[in-house]
Amino acid sequence: MLKVYFDGVLIDEDNYTALTNDYKLFTDSFKLGSVACNSFKLSVNKAMVENHPNEVKIEDDNTTFYLVVDSFTEDRYVYNYTLADKLVNLNFNYDASGIINEKAELEEDCYTSDILADICNQAGIELDDSINWLNDIVVSWYDNTIQAREYVSYIAELQAGYACINEDGKLTIKPHKKASSKTIDIDECSDFILGEYKKITRVVYDNGIQFFQSQDEETEGVTLYLNPNNVYIINEEVVENIFNAINGFEFYLVDVPQCPIDSSVRAGDIITFTDGINEYPTIAQYSMSYGGSWVGGYSLQLNTEKQEETKVTGVEAKILKISTEINRANAELTIVAEKTEGNSQSISALEQTVDGFIETVQKVDDLEDRTTTIETNIDGMKQTMKYSGGYNLLPNCVKQFGQAGWPGTFDNFTNTEIKQNSLTGSALRFKNDIEERTIQVPNGIYNFSAKYKKLVALAECKITINGQEIVFDSTDWDEKELTFEVTSNTIDIVFFSDTNDSLWLVDLLFIPGDIKQTWTPNPNEVDTGVIQLGGDKLKIESDTSNTKFEAGTDGTRVLNKSTNEVIAEYTDKGTKTKEFEAEKSQVAKLLTVDMGNQTWISRL
Repeated sequence: MLKVYFDGVLIDEDNYTALTNDYKLFTDSFKLGSVACNSFKLSVNKAMVENHPNEVKIEDDNTTFYLVVDSFTEDRYVYNYTLADKLVNLNFNYDASGIINEKAELEEDCYTSDILADICNQAGIELDDSINWLNDIVVSWYDNTIQAREYVSYIAELQAGYACINEDGKLTIKPHKKASSKTIDIDECSDFILGEYKKITRVVYDNGIQFFQSQDEETEGVTLYLNPNNVYIINEEVVENIFNAINGFEFYLVDVPQCPIDSSVRAGDIITFTDGINEYPTIAQYSMSYGGSWVGGYSLQLNTEKQEETKVTGVEAKILKISTEINRANAELTIVAEKTEGNSQSISALEQTVDGFIETVQKVDDLEDRTTTIETNIDGMKQTMKYSGGYNLLPNCVKQFGQAGWPGTFDNFTNTEIKQNSLTGSALRFKNDIEERTIQVPNGIYNFSAKYKKLVALAECKITINGQEIVFDSTDWDEKELTFEVTSNTIDIVFFSDTNDSLWLVDLLFIPGDIKQTWTPNPNEVDTGVIQLGGDKLKIESDTSNTKFEAGTDGTRVLNKSTNEVIAEYTDKGTKTKEFEAEKSQVAKLLTVDMGNQTWISRL
């Protein structure tokens, strides 16, 4: 029997009219380190909802789902809730310096397990204490421009697995290579479409500077490429440990529209389809709905990922040796390359630190030996280099702080998909309108970048930046970038769409320079999930209270979170509140008292 709880209160089964569940770890190719949310859609009779819940628990005879309300819409008779597990709370920039410095003061090392525990503590997620740590490395570096979700992905990849919320509502990391959880007879399926067979026999980490690989040379299979941006893959031993844990992992791509559904099976679990003779293991990904029982199907459709691996080639010249050394603790990078051609030999070394570059070149040409050492301090560089830096010049870039600075009808929108594909956590949703923004800047070179997803294929969606047009044409998540020159001290931006709800635009960034950067907010903006500062307003909101606080240039207010009703406010016209209690009060001039149908006025 299915039970649904709103903030711990059981909802009568007659009051929820629809319930669906979609849970997928992968959309394109198999990768380690997935941090995908489990998402539900629940429709509930409006008459029984007094206050919108913060947390929803769904349980049946097999399992329990612990969820939070991501968003909701309203129809005539029902509220339609989009629910997600607590991995959705990981969409914030994480600063590991606190836990690293705290450990250092205690003369203790900080491990990736400590980083994960600190992230969970900040996100309000309980951490499973039974994780099997495959690679638990010592960490002394940090970067607070990276989201907590990315850090969790890096850590999960180190364990050759994926992050998820388990049946106890705790964040855990599960390995991909494990025993099958369930066997399903193909005869019980409405249709069974068998796709490609994959077996992992090689693991590669290649970030263009470092190249590590481990391989089962005796078995034919596919290559698994690790995330080249994973800051915790520091040496070949880490890659070898991952390889040992995932080597020989095999699965089939399948499409089964309708079959017996077991709600205790979660995405990432291994299930096996059988015809009585052959067995076809696959990775569970499913869509199901509830109508007295769960019905649905499983589908795993992936592309074969290929990555161009770093190569050194030449017709006459041949690189005999190239080596790199990365010291993350001291933020140092050293690259040494040696080349031999006929009787000539060249050795070049480049060392980059936070203080500058040191370049050493040694050349032997027909027995002539010349050595040159050039040390250049960054502050004194005279040579021309690509320029990058600064902060996001566009405040309230996706209307996350309301209409401040925006004249039109485009709105801010968010859901689980947007949160999983953006750093802003919400999107600028294009309407049938034109929006214009102008930014005052010094003349120079600037860079624009953004991610987007087009929702209406035939819609015309574009932006124009100082006369240069960018057309959004992809219905999948994609990126746009433009480097342009400002000669009149302004960046004029025109946003256009001829169709409502036609596009999601996220991670909108304008910065000085000609190099694309990771999205950061405007320096006058803060959004921690509890405190929000931007759009000329300060907002404070917590899950532990049913009210929220707002302060702006026009006054301060306390509002009901569910109804947005003003409970109390203080403006230049005075104070308004439903209840007022004071040990002592004094009225200087006029006192007006409304009681029933009578009004008393006293002049003091």
